[in-house]
Amino acid sequence: VLFRSHEIGMDEAKWDPRTGETADHSLPWLLAVALADGHIDLDSCSPARLADPGLRALLGLVRITERPGFTARFPGEFPNRLVVRTADGQELARESNFPPGHRQNPVDDEQINGKLDAVLRSRSDQDIALALGARDALWNLDQVDDVAALLQPLSRLEAGGGASA
Repeated sequence: VLFRSHEIGMDEAKWDPRTGETADHSLPWLLAVALADGHIDLDSCSPARLADPGLRALLGLVRITERPGFTARFPGEFPNRLVVRTADGQELARESNFPPGHRQNPVDDEQINGKLDAVLRSRSDQDIALALGARDALWNLDQVDDVAALLQPLSRLEAGGGASA
């Protein structure tokens, strides 16, 4: 697994994350999880995932190098190239100049709703109702007279997330 990018600060802890707080800011870890799972979600940096020997082995195969031409284009662009070499020697490559959600690579409403829905899966029924109510109102923000009143119910979200009932 070779990831070529613009200049990236990579301290040693990023190559051996032991906490969720380190893992969720570790490009090598997130690349390994994305390759193993096909996505990154709230569980990607959980203690169980951090202890997964298969992910640790995959992490050991990740290489990140700076490509000077990419650095020259940064910060106007965020160029990256991912190359994965399979066991039989085949190379799969993908390049991107703008991450999803960037104004040059916008996500659609369905993707935004899907991300919130995924985050809400581990929340209590009360939190889900509050968040979905706020989401519905935010999709119609042009019709809202008092934004503070719209967001006020979110102050009742349970600290730590709460379990879904």
